[in-house]
Amino acid sequence: MIDRRTLIAILLIGFLVVPLVGEAQQQKIVKVGFLNPNSVAQDTWREPFRKALRDLGWIEGENLVIEWRYADGSPERLTELAADLVRLNVAVLVAPGNAAMAAQRATSTVPIVATYVSGPWLSELVSNFARPGANLTAISTFAYELAPKRLELLKQAHQRASRVAVLGVRGLRRPATSALNEGPELVSGRDKMIEAAKVLGVRVSFVEVKDASDYAAAFKTITDQRVDALFLDPDPVNFEQRGQICQFALAKRLSTITHLPAYLNAGCLISYGQNNFEMLRRTVVYVDKILKGTKPGDLPIEMPTKFELVINLKTAEVLGLTIPPLLLLRADRVIE
Repeated sequence: MIDRRTLIAILLIGFLVVPLVGEAQQQKIVKVGFLNPNSVAQDTWREPFRKALRDLGWIEGENLVIEWRYADGSPERLTELAADLVRLNVAVLVAPGNAAMAAQRATSTVPIVATYVSGPWLSELVSNFARPGANLTAISTFAYELAPKRLELLKQAHQRASRVAVLGVRGLRRPATSALNEGPELVSGRDKMIEAAKVLGVRVSFVEVKDASDYAAAFKTITDQRVDALFLDPDPVNFEQRGQICQFALAKRLSTITHLPAYLNAGCLISYGQNNFEMLRRTVVYVDKILKGTKPGDLPIEMPTKFELVINLKTAEVLGLTIPPLLLLRADRVIE
């Protein structure tokens, strides 16, 4: 039989413990920030990112909050948005493409997983790929390194092509410390393209854009140059504007090549690059490791080992192109 004093003591302890349990449960909720250079309408990762985290036990509303920020294709907004995520004290900040530069400038303490970075961007972010140190690690794409190979594939698909315009070559420039889109050219990037073009018997021209407002002028320049094909640089601005780019290319009967299959849905002819969702999966694995206590600087920069070739036969038909059978056999996927 419990006496009155003991009962009161038990009830008081209960009242004290319940808030503490609730507080402990709240403390288990972590915030992940996602800084996207594009708009929410062009975000192909949002739901797959959530699902991949959920598969690893991170469930929104239970132990996870995801803070999404979108630059809507305006690189100049990335710095402000990165600072906003840092102020929210996110546990990990995921930053694709040129968003990684803004994230790195915004914080030296919040763990950063840079993804979809390559070429000059990656070299600016880290100096040691095996142990990047500090607060950042990355998943690389080889997007820029594969540029000569893409040019070769474009020539194989469109054998009569002799002039190619490269659209959005800003990504082949070394990012400056003062702005995300200005700085001295990384000469080796253009040199590799020019060297590959010479071997293939192709002349390349470089048409540069800064944001969506530049495309009308870029299209006029490309038209005036009387090119046969369009090489789309792996740039977030190009991705955001892929609809109007591919519409222009189809209207002018230009064969096109890029790094992501998502462009083919808009009418691009060929894509060659790392599997987009495999990269997402590896990004989430790194986020999971960091949330569980691993330091980002101890996670090596991941390099891709497999690349996908996708060919759009619908676009080839519109362009009047016959894709060589051997190239079709090499394709991982064909859109018919």
